[in-house]
This record gives sequence, structure tokens and C-alpha cells, in this order.
Amino acid sequence: MNNKEKNAKKLEINSIILFLFMMGTNICNYLFQIFTGRLLSVRDYGIVNTLMSLIVYFSIPNSIISLLSARYIALSQNMGSDDRMSSVIRLLLKCGAVITLVIALAGLLFADPIASLFNLNSRSLVYGCAAIAMINAAASVMYGILQGLQFFLPYGIQGLINAACKLAGSILLILLGYKAGGIIAAMVAGAILTILYCAFHIRRYLAAAVRYKGGNVVDLKDFFRFTLGMIIAQSSVTALTNGDILLVKALFDDSVAGTYSSAMVIGKIAMYVSTAVIAALFPMVVEEHGKGHDTKKLFRKALLYGGGSSLAIALGMNLLGRHVIGFLFGQRYLEAIAYLPAVCMFVVPMTFLTIIMNYVLAIDRAGFFAASVLVSAALILAAVRFFHTDVAQVMTLCGGILSLDTLMNLLFLSCAPRCPRKADGNAA
Repeated sequence: MNNKEKNAKKLEINSIILFLFMMGTNICNYLFQIFTGRLLSVRDYGIVNTLMSLIVYFSIPNSIISLLSARYIALSQNMGSDDRMSSVIRLLLKCGAVITLVIALAGLLFADPIASLFNLNSRSLVYGCAAIAMINAAASVMYGILQGLQFFLPYGIQGLINAACKLAGSILLILLGYKAGGIIAAMVAGAILTILYCAFHIRRYLAAAVRYKGGNVVDLKDFFRFTLGMIIAQSSVTALTNGDILLVKALFDDSVAGTYSSAMVIGKIAMYVSTAVIAALFPMVVEEHGKGHDTKKLFRKALLYGGGSSLAIALGMNLLGRHVIGFLFGQRYLEAIAYLPAVCMFVVPMTFLTIIMNYVLAIDRAGFFAASVLVSAALILAAVRFFHTDVAQVMTLCGGILSLDTLMNLLFLSCAPRCPRKADGNAA
């Protein structure tokens, strides 16, 4: 078996490991949506999903530091230097501390306008979202270390722990009458428990980083250049992925947002099934690219497994949507069926764009991608400003723009050199 075949097989094995645990995580997340949808009023359910999206927005820096950690840890491991690994971890922990401070300031400064924009009852809910993102800022470095080291088993388990705590804690606190505030508290508890679990599995690397007395070995110019491209790409994709519910909440009333949330939850199943492939793809491509090997076959496999499964599930959700929504959420949410085709049209290209983003970041060629998603985001905002008669129209516009963006990026990558430039050895 040659090197390319081994890599493809490795991607499949790692994806299966992650798939099993991420399916457990996704099941917990969907049970969370189902139980909150049934236990809360339609209006409160819309508020909860608005808060979930706000947490994602506050956590954009965390997803960036997580991918940075995965990339530089993978490169360090590839070079086989313990001192280099320790130096990288120290730098990443400092970045995590800075991000925590930035999130805290953002929460304090913008709580009132955010609460007003999305018709939230209290700014304390915004403070809670910021608090969760602050805790996750510390955890994001640890997630990235696990992913970069290709410790896929504990990487998969940590997500399951977090989701299970959110599910169990939220149900208990809602039944006790705490509603959205109870969900925030449950998520804080889950985030803390997840940090402790991750720290246990990488304790040897963390201890070595604390003991490390040498200077910084990371090429900071390369680090900040790569970080800038990642910030643009990751922020744009995260904003697009989670911006649908915020757009709906801002443009329509609370009951429409609540009904749309149920369609969004069902439609985004098509996106979540690809997360295992994406998580395995990134560190493997970084490793192979760092060795100067061709990575196109890994990319094609990821598109086939991740993108193909997204298409298949989107089709299934449209065929069975009435039964799924009625069974999971109850008869009061059946109006959401009309939104499912438009939601899936939005979700499928977002799945492909997420796979593409992870690939181009891994090979350090994110310039075109970052520019294209920025343009797409601007086009979406301009389009929905003038055309927002109903939710289906808004999501169809978003899906059409994102589909065009996907095709442009695939065309660009197909025309790119077969073996992109090798990662600079000083970059890690």
C-alpha cells in the first residue's frame, strides 16, 4: 500500500472514530433541541436558539485559536521537537488569555445593544453567552492540541461530555423553572467539566510547557500572517453558518423565529454529519503538506464523504420532514415544513464551504477563499435588505449565493498547483 492509499485509509479510520462520538454529541444536541422545543413556548424556544447563535458569535475567536493550535501542534509533532512543542503551547495559551479578555470586554460593551437588537428580555442573558465563550477560550487551546496530536478518541469524547452536560442540566433547570438562564448555567458547567477532561489527557504537554525556560521558536511573522487569513476565513464561515437564525430573529417576529428554529435544527443535520470528516481532515492535511506530499486525494475523499452525506441527508429531510418535525417537536411546529427546502439549500453549500475552508487553511492557501466568503457575506446582507418577504425567500437567496461561492472555490482549487508550497519549517 503506497503513501497516498495509507493516508486515505487513515482518514477513513479516523473519521469513523470521530463519527461515532460526534454522532453521540449530535444526538445529545438534537435531544436538547427537542426537549427545549417541547418544554418551552415557541417564543422562548426562539430566544434560546438566538442565544445559541450569540454564543457561537462570541466564540469565533475560540474556533480560530483551536484551529491555530491544531495546525502548529501538528507541525511541531511532525518535526519531533519537544522544546518546539512546549514553546508553541506557551504561545497558544497566551493567545487564549488575550482572547478571554477581548470576549469579556465585548460582552460588557455590547450587552445592551445586542439585547435590544434581538429583543432579549435581559442583558444578563448576553453576559451569560459571553461567560460561556470566555470559558471555552481556555478549552479551545486544549481542543486544538488534542486534534493536532491526532488524539481523536479523547477529542471525540470531550465533545460528548460537553453536549451531555448541556442536555441533562438544561432539562433539569427548565423543569425547575429557570428557562433560558438555566440553559446558560448548564452550559457553563459542561464547559468547565470539558476543560478538566482535556487537561487530564494533555497534562504531560502542559507540564512541559510550564517547565519550558527557552525562548520563542515560532516565526511570529508567519504566525500572524496565517492567523490573519484564518480570522477572515473562520469568522466569515462561522457568521454565515450561524447567521440564519439571527437574520430571521432580526427581520421577523419571535413566533416566526421559533418555528424556523425547528426547521433549522432538522435541516442542519445534513451539516453536522460532516464534522467528523472535517475534524480528521485538518491535522492529517497539515502533516502531509508539511512533508511536501500531495494532499488532493485527502481533499477529494473529504468532499465525497462529508459533502455527499450532506446532500443525501438533505434530500431525506425534505422527503420525511413532515413526519420528523411532527414526531420530534409536535404539531405546533408543522408550519416549519415549508422552510425545509430553503434551509437545506443553505446548509449543503455551507457544508462544502466548511470542508474547503479547513483544507485551504491546512495547506496555507486561504487568500482566495477568505476574499470569496467576505464577498458572499456582503452580497447576502445586501440581498436580504431588499428581499425579505418571508423566511423561505431569505434562505433561498442565501443558499444561491453560497452555492455560487462553493463552485468558484472548487474551480480555483482545481486550477491550483497539484502540490502547494511546503509549510515553512520555522512556522512551528
